[in-house]
Parts: sequence; C-alpha cells; structure tokens
Amino acid sequence: MNPHGATPSASEPRPRYGTPAEIADYLHTTPGSLASDRYLGRGLPYVKFGRKVLYEWAAVDAYLAQHVVTTEPVHA
Repeated sequence: MNPHGATPSASEPRPRYGTPAEIADYLHTTPGSLASDRYLGRGLPYVKFGRKVLYEWAAVDAYLAQHVVTTEPVHA
C-alpha cells in the first residue's frame, strides 16, 4: 500500500494481503458487498486475523481466473 492508502500501481510490488477496502476498490465493488458475501459463505476466500479480515492478493487473482465467463456468438 502506498502512503496515501491506495492500491499500489503496477510498478509497485503488492503486499501479500489486502484489506476489504483495497479489494473492493480493485474489484469496483464495496466493502459491504464483500462482507455480505462472507456472511453468505460465498465469494472470495479470506483470512481472519482476530476480528480483522484480509484477502490474499494471489487468492483474489486465482478466484477471478477461475470465474472467467466466455461467450459464443448466437447463431440465428
């Protein structure tokens, strides 16, 4: 994380774990949506450290890679 609290740029190395706010920003969603997914037992894998929730960046990237949807053109 850079000093301003934003997700690192492509030239900066990412830390191993991201906060819900960082992951939500990366995925263009909200921390509340991530919290809802955790409550419902779906979505991204996460780590609990006491009361703190963290997401491993490698796990986020792997989850996204596993959920790629490809489409085929519809033939009329």
